[in-house]
Amino acid sequence: MLDFDGTDNPVHGKQVGSFFHKYYDGYCFLPLYVFCGDQLLVSYLRPGNSDGAKHAWPILALLVRRLRQVWPDVRIIFRGDGGFCRPQLMRWCERKQVEYVIGLAKNAVLRRKADHLITAAATAWATSGENNGTLGKCGMGPKPGPATAG
Repeated sequence: MLDFDGTDNPVHGKQVGSFFHKYYDGYCFLPLYVFCGDQLLVSYLRPGNSDGAKHAWPILALLVRRLRQVWPDVRIIFRGDGGFCRPQLMRWCERKQVEYVIGLAKNAVLRRKADHLITAAATAWATSGENNGTLGKCGMGPKPGPATAG
């Protein structure tokens, strides 16, 4: 699993590329990190005004190409939070046989598809008082369209 995560790197002073970021309430850079388990594969410094997914697709393409050179049949899973939810990226993953787990913002369609899981989790919690790790899968993905990178 290739775990992509952007975060803030606060700055003190007027470094080139640092910007005020409202979400983090301060001046920062927004580095992109890629982990495989506990192993850091990529640490990529981005300006503080970068989009959360900036450069994720080309970095993923480079990693997939290199991993498949060494292990042609390796199963690759891309994981990212909702900031990485880009239809073009998901279509590229599907074309390249890269599985993905990407967070999505709440919406009515997802809520409807997940309702039975939410009910099951609430029932399990009420019965045992413990999180039972209820998981599910639904058939929601990107709408058809072109994907041109990599």
